Amino acid sequence: MPKTEYSLNNIVIAIENEKVIGILLYFENDCKLPEAVNKHINVNKEQAEDFDGVIQEYFAPLLSKIENTSIYINNLCVDIEARRQGVAGKLVDYLKQTFPDRKIILDCLEENTTAVNFYLKFGFKITEHFLGFTGKEQEEIGCIKLEYRR
Repeated sequence: MPKTEYSLNNIVIAIENEKVIGILLYFENDCKLPEAVNKHINVNKEQAEDFDGVIQEYFAPLLSKIENTSIYINNLCVDIEARRQGVAGKLVDYLKQTFPDRKIILDCLEENTTAVNFYLKFGFKITEHFLGFTGKEQEEIGCIKLEYRR
């Protein structure tokens, strides 16, 4: 099982043999964009014509809908070579243990059955169906909201 290191900036990092193999980015209702996201914005601002617009349209509403009693998983990714080794589960378990009195929520594309099944396996429940967008296109696509409560 990989060693896991934790950041103070709402990022959980799984490391194995000095290589990052998994990252989980989460938000609390009172947080501002984590430092890593701010750095990403500054570095990539010139690469995207309307990057500020995406930030305002995506992150601002995201942060505003997070309740005092919830943690929002923004992104969970695992290196392709480290998948199916329990890394993602360990990252999610970290949130469950760190915030035992809060519900954990996330949005996911309905068509991403791998992710949906993963979260259902870890006790999440589908609580809402809605139309969202992929970020690559403005075309609306089916999304779901998943929640975990003890």
